[in-house]
Amino acid sequence: MNPNGVYLTHQAIERFSQTIQTKLKVARTNQPNKILLIERLPPSSYFTQNAKNKGGGALRRSIPNHAALASALQAMVKPPFEFHNLQLEKTTLQEQVDYFDKAAIVIAQHGAGLVNALWMRPNSIVVELSYDETRQHFNVISRLKKHQYHLYRTSAPHAEIDVEHFTNWMLRDCNFGNFFLKKAGTQIEV
Repeated sequence: MNPNGVYLTHQAIERFSQTIQTKLKVARTNQPNKILLIERLPPSSYFTQNAKNKGGGALRRSIPNHAALASALQAMVKPPFEFHNLQLEKTTLQEQVDYFDKAAIVIAQHGAGLVNALWMRPNSIVVELSYDETRQHFNVISRLKKHQYHLYRTSAPHAEIDVEHFTNWMLRDCNFGNFFLKKAGTQIEV
């Protein structure tokens, strides 16, 4: 999906989003409180053996130290916010729409899962992890949806994330202190 060269308005995207949510019977929220970290799983055997274009998921891009990143983020999230490590391959479309509608922040590598930003409320935050800043797909979607968009540059498609650098970047450079604590039970100065 490449939204460059496609003319859409915020109102058209919102109507589309609301129509899908209504058809799926997703109860919309005005108080998003979920912090989502998207974990890419290996593709099903069909995509590695039978598909015309083989591969997908974690074969294309992965975070080798995803568990360490998830653990650090979970320890930082403060109420009323909730941390969720989400594996989209294991969720239905209805569950994905529901999770993203309730998301205050979504953190994910560049990939098809980020199209779910369509279900997020305006002013929600999208943090894209990518080694290629020329891929503007989700920046465009975020602008149309009136999200705050942040790109965290990685060194390669399968690069480990420096967890301390990433969490400090989120707190200091992105000013996400409202959502996180530096350590469980300790307020961070930003």
